[in-house]
Amino acid sequence: MMNKALLEFKNDALQDEYVAKFVSDNKLSDEEIEEAVFDLYNVSEALKVCKACKGKGECRLEAFDTHPGLVYANGVKVVDVPCEYKDLISPRYLELLYFPGEYVDGDLKVAGARSEVYKALKAYNKNPLKNQGIYLHGTFGTGKTFILLKEAKELAKKRINVVFVYYPDFCRAIKMNITTGNNEAIINKCKQADVLMFDDIGGEGNSSFVRDEVLGPILQYRMFAYKPTFMSSNYSISELEQHLAEAKDSSNLVNASRVVERIKMLMTEIELDDVNYRK
Repeated sequence: MMNKALLEFKNDALQDEYVAKFVSDNKLSDEEIEEAVFDLYNVSEALKVCKACKGKGECRLEAFDTHPGLVYANGVKVVDVPCEYKDLISPRYLELLYFPGEYVDGDLKVAGARSEVYKALKAYNKNPLKNQGIYLHGTFGTGKTFILLKEAKELAKKRINVVFVYYPDFCRAIKMNITTGNNEAIINKCKQADVLMFDDIGGEGNSSFVRDEVLGPILQYRMFAYKPTFMSSNYSISELEQHLAEAKDSSNLVNASRVVERIKMLMTEIELDDVNYRK
């Protein structure tokens, strides 16, 4: 017969619908329940946390993306069960700026020209808060944005804060807000993100102000703070340097070179020489 303390644990555990159903479905005897009472109780307590969260808050369980469950195999066993709410977690860590909240998603095809990118991302993901980011360049439609978005979502699932920015519209917004004083907040957001991704750099109308007062300081901060940064572009890094130099003041080439040196310090350059998937 159970003592009073064990009986309280049992009664508390059986208040949980999942635990009660498990006991009923497996026709557990009183002896088996007594032997497994602490496992039953611990699972019921963990499920209380999950039901209170449902993907809306920070996961308070030790094993992120899973919760404990029960199986019967010559006795009661506790196993890890995938969290049914885990896909709701990543939006809290992935912020899309000047990019639609609903974007094309799907499986990442890894073959041919994409193999090198995949290998680089695999190496990066071994230590995503310490390794260099990637400067991914190639022609139109090869999937650069798609690949970076997939990577951003994977990082977000690991509870890494990612800010993903469509760079041409970012530049447009910065220029529109020059006189309002509203730029500092967005610049600081880009500086402070665990991982920053600038998509389609080089697609903007070039501006010495954005280059020297916005992009340069963001990259400078991230370089000294050892914060990983990614970029996608139709230009190689050397071609981007020429693009950044094409403004109207005489110091362009020097200032463009300074920005490019920071890019080289922060990122590994990889060319995606693939087919146009938009056709």
